[in-house]
Amino acid sequence: MKCIVCNSKTKEIFKTKILSKYDVAFYQCTSCEFLQTEKPFWLKEAYQSSMNLTDTGVLDRNLFYSKKTAAILFSFFDTSGSFLDFAGGYGIFTRRMRDLGFDYYWDDPYTENLIAKGFEYKKSKIPDVELVTAFETYEHLEDPLETTEKLFKISDSILFSTAILPDPVPDPPWWYYGTEHGQHISFFRVKTLRKIANIFKCNLYTDGKDLHLLTKKNIIPHIFITNTVYELIKSLNFSGISRLSKSLIAPDKEKDFYFDLRNRIIFQPTKFMSKTHFSDMQEMNQKVFQYLAANPDTIFNIAKNVLKRKTFDDMLELQKRINN
Repeated sequence: MKCIVCNSKTKEIFKTKILSKYDVAFYQCTSCEFLQTEKPFWLKEAYQSSMNLTDTGVLDRNLFYSKKTAAILFSFFDTSGSFLDFAGGYGIFTRRMRDLGFDYYWDDPYTENLIAKGFEYKKSKIPDVELVTAFETYEHLEDPLETTEKLFKISDSILFSTAILPDPVPDPPWWYYGTEHGQHISFFRVKTLRKIANIFKCNLYTDGKDLHLLTKKNIIPHIFITNTVYELIKSLNFSGISRLSKSLIAPDKEKDFYFDLRNRIIFQPTKFMSKTHFSDMQEMNQKVFQYLAANPDTIFNIAKNVLKRKTFDDMLELQKRINN
């Protein structure tokens, strides 16, 4: 069996029961480490309902990713643009993002739009899409390359979630195999995602766990990994991005905000960094501290521009000044 991502050879890793009755083989690519099932003949039965009835975390997940996505949009994208949630299910995510002030639209050919009616995506009406999101979708795909190509025709950036396949490959019953519902058939390593990025000549930014961005943009990997804006919002106990301006400009919060922002722009290490990467990050942090000590007004200017949704521009400018 050939890998559906890179067309390399695969080897059978294990067999397990799907839908409690079908013995199904799982194959891993010897090159990009993608894990796929044998040809999924059971999907018609698995999708008697397009929404997985065992997915009790659907609401919590949509709320969580709405905050993450909003932070990423503030940091790297034009927030005045239009956005699309692909495979958007009942429309929960689209509705939530519109509540937060983003011009978001919904698309899902298999599920009824219950929550975001009136905001269905039509390319003729919305020709320019700043970013496409596709949460908990890629593990369902029979052909990830075909879907990725389709999404890149809509936008230059795809933000999606799918759990990274652990190393070594876990034996069943790993929860993400979803053998009880039979809808998960594709499993990715970071190496697999890099291969996809190479195929489409784009950049990959990932937290190494479950959130990934394929984009033609060039961004600072440290900031995507630590998700600076999201961490700032979370640390200040904001209930939503839409309250950012009101909450941050309160006079009695200015001092706390000043010191919190200084801490948040310092890059944080992650377990996915190489030793060289970690060393470079430590050196950058030292330069940041030295620069801020000599230029205390910089922090306050960044703080003001957070309110104007210009955090990323200021971070780039700060890095240029430090390097000079």
